Amino acid sequence: MDEHPYSPADYARLGEAVHRRRRDMDMNQADVQEAGGPSISMLSKIENGTLRPGRRVVIALENVLLWDHGSVEQILQGGQPTLTVLRPVTGSGPDSSVTDYPDFVGGDPFYQHIWNFEGVPEDEREYAILRVELRRMEKEKRLLRQAPQHRAARASGQYPSGR
Repeated sequence: MDEHPYSPADYARLGEAVHRRRRDMDMNQADVQEAGGPSISMLSKIENGTLRPGRRVVIALENVLLWDHGSVEQILQGGQPTLTVLRPVTGSGPDSSVTDYPDFVGGDPFYQHIWNFEGVPEDEREYAILRVELRRMEKEKRLLRQAPQHRAARASGQYPSGR
């Protein structure tokens, strides 16, 4: 990434795009790290616009965020990332219901992304998907536990009801 000198504003734009995409994918920083992306510390610095990521970090980040390779460069140059098009292993087109994905992968694009990694044994891909599923369940459980606290705080006027 050092071939082209980018401004702090360019890296801030990259950080905003990474943060927005991560949130759109309902991932926290730990999820990104567990899915093969940069460490939590490094991701935080990228999102804050204070780190100029190297090539290996960029590739890992693009893979986890389901961006085509070169998307980080596009963002730094003022453009938009290109989303990776996930295609079934077999089937007759995008509307085809025939795929080679196991039932537990289903239509989840992130699980499909994990399943499509070439050269990774099937049991390791299953384990990776299971870990993501567990993280999602833990997050949902945590949100459900916090819901009564938020309702009580809203009712007591601690923060506006529009949040």
